[in-house]
Amino acid sequence: MSSFLETYDLRYDEMLKKRVAAACTKKADSILIEPSNTANHAARLVWANDCLRDPVDTAGKLMWRFVQNGTIQTKQSAASIASGICAPDSDIEYVVNVVVDAMVVNS
Repeated sequence: MSSFLETYDLRYDEMLKKRVAAACTKKADSILIEPSNTANHAARLVWANDCLRDPVDTAGKLMWRFVQNGTIQTKQSAASIASGICAPDSDIEYVVNVVVDAMVVNS
């Protein structure tokens, strides 16, 4: 697990935020085509449309929750990145999907 300072640095890592924004747009696209009887669909559509209007802002809103994930903290640590290892897109996409689903339900 990361220290508070490392977690803070992750939250404000612009490259990571760009990758999160890309994952958010992918999640938004999937929400737009999901069946209308999906649980909480109306709220999910609002989120998806907001995301597609401004994906960077959307990513910023979920970064604190995103960087609390242990896999992200481990794979995006300074030591991991220095050794050429960082979280793959699939990990980022998975965590974004989990965070978005939790946020939209609780909005």
